[in-house]
Amino acid sequence: MFSPEELDRIVATGQALSTEQGIALGTDPDYRRSQIAWFNAVEEHAWIYNTLTWNVQTVNRDYFEYDLTHIEPLQFTEYDSSYQGHYDKHLDIGRSMGGSRKLSFILQLSDPEEYEGGDVILHYTSEPLVLPKERGKLIFFPSWALHDVTPVTQGIRRSLVGWVAGPKFR
Repeated sequence: MFSPEELDRIVATGQALSTEQGIALGTDPDYRRSQIAWFNAVEEHAWIYNTLTWNVQTVNRDYFEYDLTHIEPLQFTEYDSSYQGHYDKHLDIGRSMGGSRKLSFILQLSDPEEYEGGDVILHYTSEPLVLPKERGKLIFFPSWALHDVTPVTQGIRRSLVGWVAGPKFR
């Protein structure tokens, strides 16, 4: 979907943005340890949104069939071993401007050899499912699926995270 050069460009853009500590509202500050920045749907990021929109439409048509209206601002996320970056079990579902989150996705930006730990694990089947770590891999899952990111014990894990919203489920 994205070439290695485009992935490098996404990382460089994310690192140049103003970052903040990732938080999970209403939880202990140690519930989530990460640094985040926001890719808004502005002209300089349009190429990313255009590519993702095509993929969202295709995956949704083939697998989910959700009523979707828009992609929320994209989140560039870094989990660094210097602070044992992680995100405990959580759901992405919730209200968003113009609807409810229905579909989540993660674009893996780091090469798996650049870090240790940082596994994304889905917990909505009988056995937890560890998601692939291949650089450039784009993975979709329902926003209502329980998931977590295990602590990064060496290096830095970078990803671009997104949510697609639409009218409430019926």
